[in-house]
Amino acid sequence: MFETIITPELPLTWPCGTSVFVSGRAWIEPRAVSRSKAPFNDLYCLTTPCVSAAADMLRSSDVTTNPCDDFYKYACGGWVKNNPIPDGKSMWGTFGKLEHRNQLIIKNVLERSENDLESEAEKKARRYYISCMDANETIEALGAEPLLDILNKTGGWNISGNFDIHKWDLQETLHSLQNRYNMGGLFTWAVGEDDRNSSRHIIQRLRTTLRGTRRRWGVDTLSTTVPITSTRPRLRINHYIGLVLW
Repeated sequence: MFETIITPELPLTWPCGTSVFVSGRAWIEPRAVSRSKAPFNDLYCLTTPCVSAAADMLRSSDVTTNPCDDFYKYACGGWVKNNPIPDGKSMWGTFGKLEHRNQLIIKNVLERSENDLESEAEKKARRYYISCMDANETIEALGAEPLLDILNKTGGWNISGNFDIHKWDLQETLHSLQNRYNMGGLFTWAVGEDDRNSSRHIIQRLRTTLRGTRRRWGVDTLSTTVPITSTRPRLRINHYIGLVLW
């Protein structure tokens, strides 16, 4: 995550430079076509997506600028002019615009009727989205009850006042966190490449670690790291986690 305001020039340079390179080929290759008299459609893509991409590249450049004087303005001047930084954004570029467009597409899919969705995964995603939007204010009406219910199902919380250590079971709590809520307790599961054979994937068991906190905003992070005051709690917890895992 970026912690400082970044000007839009950097994220635009690579995509716009690519655009100029591609469009530059479009200026050079037609001459070869005229000399060889090869069929035009055999060398160039004239489908709707290709034509739209070419038009977008032309709109992104500023052909009134001499590339030898200001190559950035020549490559990206049109894009910068036609795409001002939106309100609430510290930076804006082609990738940010693409992400925003993709999220709008996903939003339109999630707002369709459930009968228009084919797969069960799409239907589950829509239900999750609708529940988050809370159009009928069900979440507001329930208040903290859902969270308190989860706390009770995972063994309670000693701060809540109704926690009984004698009724709490570590194994059952870990099962509930992993299987019901997909949350890691003392460890997490993942699928990754086998270190001994990268051609296959294995189930990985990852142990959690203790970390100190760090303030990030407006201070020197090198001098404000907050260390754990004692290594004994860390060693005891790591030892206990090791016993549980092995």
